[in-house]
Amino acid sequence: MITAIWAVFVADFALKLWLAPRKLRFLRSHWLQLLGLLAPTLRLLSFLRLARLGRVLSAARVLSASSAPSAPPGSWCVAEWPTSRG
Repeated sequence: MITAIWAVFVADFALKLWLAPRKLRFLRSHWLQLLGLLAPTLRLLSFLRLARLGRVLSAARVLSASSAPSAPPGSWCVAEWPTSRG
């Protein structure tokens, strides 16, 4: 429903721009309206970018888990921190 309302505003702006004799002057005088019309689009693009990032991170996690060397079952890995004794 919200997308339909937004589409009506975009169509109205596009029609006014198309009918304007001086298009650049129209854009200069209606820049705030253009910005308001672009805001939902930019929000959608940022959401898509986050979704793509999520897929990339998920794929990287799967790849790193499948290529990581694993210890034999039942073994323990103990790391010693170097100590300086003076």
